[in-house]
Amino acid sequence: MSAPEPIPLTVPHQPGKTDLEHDREQIRVLMVHARHQASQIAELTMGQTEVLRTVRGIADDLRLHVKESAEWRPKVEATIARQGEELARNTEITQQVEAGLTTVKTLKTVIGWLGAIGMGVVGIWAAIKAVVDKTPGIGP
Repeated sequence: MSAPEPIPLTVPHQPGKTDLEHDREQIRVLMVHARHQASQIAELTMGQTEVLRTVRGIADDLRLHVKESAEWRPKVEATIARQGEELARNTEITQQVEAGLTTVKTLKTVIGWLGAIGMGVVGIWAAIKAVVDKTPGIGP
């Protein structure tokens, strides 16, 4: 969009018009310019007022947020500290349970091996006894 044609500030002197008529026409043109400038200043002032109102609203919201943050921050920090302590306790319990499970698995393995060794000893003992009982002259 192109800029509007500017209205000239001076009125050319036209033949057949008196100086008074020319001066009145010049005053009319200057008044049009003055009203236009006053209208632009009013629009600018309204825009500045709206911007200022918006900035003040943002500043008020920010102050309120800072105040509310200052109020709830200690509660949040206390909650985080409490959760950290609970996590440490849970980790310790988990490690103890894990150690207990490892011990149970080890005992189960040891009992299994002892059972296997015991079965082997019983088998060897039974074999020896069978051989000794059937061999003449050995044993009672």
